[in-house]
Amino acid sequence: MTQQADFVVVLGGDGTFLAAARMFRERPTPILGVNFGALGFLTEVTLDEMEAHIDQALAGELVVHERMMLDGEFVPADGAPVRFSVLNEIVVSKTEEARVIELRIIVDGHSMTSMRGDGLIVCTPTGSTAYNLSAGGPIVLPGQNTIALTPICAHSLSFRPVVLPGAAEIEVDLVSAKKPVLITADGQAVTTFGMGGRLFIRQSPHKVHKLVSAERNYFMTLRDKLGWGRG
Repeated sequence: MTQQADFVVVLGGDGTFLAAARMFRERPTPILGVNFGALGFLTEVTLDEMEAHIDQALAGELVVHERMMLDGEFVPADGAPVRFSVLNEIVVSKTEEARVIELRIIVDGHSMTSMRGDGLIVCTPTGSTAYNLSAGGPIVLPGQNTIALTPICAHSLSFRPVVLPGAAEIEVDLVSAKKPVLITADGQAVTTFGMGGRLFIRQSPHKVHKLVSAERNYFMTLRDKLGWGRG
């Protein structure tokens, strides 16, 4: 199906859209998201709008927006590398049993910082309104070619979210942890991060092609989903 589809209709919430994006990432297949969930940043078409939008998609009247993805590669101290792709974010975080963890962050071969806290979020502009937003990270417009790094409950108040160029190559090393640390990709557990392992994150060569109405802009989505201007 992934090799033959002309376009895809996703019926569900943002999690369903993310799964479809990963499934079709190797082909420029336009994806239309219809919201059956709650918030729906990615599945912004309502049920009432669904039929009209599908007709417009078939007629070529919808706009295609390209969304960047990230590729992750975890190299354990011993064992085979684990590779994965995301549309939203890659998260390194402590498990329920773990105490504070310490991470070393390296950007383009240069040491950026070492941080102690609950973890780190590395996200795309699309993912900036997901976990990143809840953790106090910046909202980045989807068309930007950037990567945001947001600490999760950092022990140093001076370490604030940082926005990097999309071409940046990021390495995250685990410096100390009492228990194994978890790596998640778009909310799905990938593997545990043990001592001696290294996580590499870079922009993916693949992009997600999202179908949107020419009558809707991103600020309308922010107002609708976040309740801006009501008050």
